[in-house]
Amino acid sequence: MVSITFDGWSADTTKMGFQGMTAHWIDVKDEMWKMRAAIIGLKAVSGNHSGENLGRHVVSLLDRVDIMDKNGSKVSSLIFPDLISYMSQLYMATLDNTSNNNTTCKVIEEVHVCRGLE
Repeated sequence: MVSITFDGWSADTTKMGFQGMTAHWIDVKDEMWKMRAAIIGLKAVSGNHSGENLGRHVVSLLDRVDIMDKNGSKVSSLIFPDLISYMSQLYMATLDNTSNNNTTCKVIEEVHVCRGLE
């Protein structure tokens, strides 16, 4: 299972919005646990910063690396070689306390339900 962190911000000079995301998982080999992480992406956010819009951008980044795919990941081993066997379904998301994040999480939850994910 893969957990994610993500945050969004706007550039002071251009007012362009961006959203960054990282993935985190535990690699277990020979009964040894190792915390792992990878950058999923940094994406410009078009439109407003409503929870619905940000949720769609989160799902888009997750879809890019197949984290929300019921059949598991199909990510190229050249991009995330250590993450391939772990990426299957989203486990948890960590965000800050911005009020629109509640709606963002609802959008992610609705996509999970529509796709038949846990």
